[in-house]
Amino acid sequence: MKIAAGVIGLVFGLISITYVAFYGAMLGSVVGWFATSGSSTSEWADMVKMLSWLAPLCAIAGGAFCFKRPGWGSALLAASALCHYQLMGFGSIGNTFIFTPAVASLVALIAALSSTETLANVGPLATPSPPADGKPNSEINSASQQRANEPPSLVSTATPCFDRAKWNALALYDKEVSSFADQIRPLGQKWMDELASAYMTLGNNSYLPDIVAKIKEKAELERKELKEIEEALRRQKAQEQIEAAERAKTEMQSRAEKARISADRLAVLKDWFWGTAPRRIVTAVVAIGILVSVSVYPEWRKRSVSDPIVWTNPSTNCRNVDCLVADMQKSGATPAAIEFAKTLSAQRNNIPSWAIGIRRYGPVDLVIFDQSMGYYGGFAFINSERQIILPVLSNELFTANNPGFVLRDPRAFILRGGGFVEEKNNQNGGQRFIFASPIGDCEACQPLFDFEYAYDFDARGHLLGSSAVTLANVSDVQVAVAAPGH
Repeated sequence: MKIAAGVIGLVFGLISITYVAFYGAMLGSVVGWFATSGSSTSEWADMVKMLSWLAPLCAIAGGAFCFKRPGWGSALLAASALCHYQLMGFGSIGNTFIFTPAVASLVALIAALSSTETLANVGPLATPSPPADGKPNSEINSASQQRANEPPSLVSTATPCFDRAKWNALALYDKEVSSFADQIRPLGQKWMDELASAYMTLGNNSYLPDIVAKIKEKAELERKELKEIEEALRRQKAQEQIEAAERAKTEMQSRAEKARISADRLAVLKDWFWGTAPRRIVTAVVAIGILVSVSVYPEWRKRSVSDPIVWTNPSTNCRNVDCLVADMQKSGATPAAIEFAKTLSAQRNNIPSWAIGIRRYGPVDLVIFDQSMGYYGGFAFINSERQIILPVLSNELFTANNPGFVLRDPRAFILRGGGFVEEKNNQNGGQRFIFASPIGDCEACQPLFDFEYAYDFDARGHLLGSSAVTLANVSDVQVAVAAPGH
């Protein structure tokens, strides 16, 4: 499971760094260039640039950690999911970048808990027995040193120099030489060559008993020496096995101890959250509260009016923008709200206008604004590039799409008022905002119908255009946000 989580984290991180990091950092940099230093727009741009790199890097680091430390990897993947949520929110594209690291984080967490339980069941290893003779390993070095100090005469390495044909003849036809040669032959060809060399050098049979005795003595010393070397090597190998087993035992005990500590911590946490009936009730209530908060927060965020660009306590009768700015400063409006009001008023031919609410949908959000001149306020859009887009509605859109109604009642036109109906995804993977405006014969008359129309945006928040939706009875249209009226 940890391998699967690691692969998902690495692959997802590489995909995210090519999409989120590149476009997010580029967007934040462009907005930061045009934003006033210290304003909310500048702070927003800095946050986007930071999160655009932090989100994919957390995913890559989490995927790498999953192979050895799945617990750490789970935390980093969860951080990546949180960063992506802060950047995109829930939506058709945002869900892909949020739920993928979240699922990988859950898989890594399960793998971490599983490995902890497995290590907790590891028992101690048996210690191999020492060699039967009980001699320490230091004897190997002393034996090697003793062999190095032995005189070279114990083991003959000289090349035999004698007449081999003559020796073969003596060993075959001389009975005395043959009998002594038969005593040496079982010891090996080396000792036979030494007998032949010594005898051929002296050339007298009377030396044969002494020569044979010396050769037997040297052969016995060599045999004992070889046996001692073999025994020392055997003890060295046994000692190495003991040391290796001790190291393995120590390592396994260390891992088992770490697993036991982790298991104890989990047991303490389990007892703390789930040990008694009251604790179980509190934990369940908190968990349900968290789930409800997570599910309600996106909708609450859409309805929130506590955005920095909103003027929370509007009170003005100004007829120009400078007067509006002065009133906003006196009432404690935020710098972001004042900056937004100035930009919005400029786009509305310097009619003093300010934001009184905002509904977050992402990447395009809906702003409800009011004005000090006229009967009604209106709506505006803000896309991911912080551009203000004003919806434009004309009678031509109504008349072109409802020719039968126009023929039946040619005096009908779009009245002021109306409101926002709903936001949903369109066929291009973008957003569609649906509005409704009343249709009537005069401003003071009761509306005859409600005309529903929509503004479509692409996935990057660029306006595609407007279109007619339907002509419905006034009682059939449910307006979510009505246009501010006076």
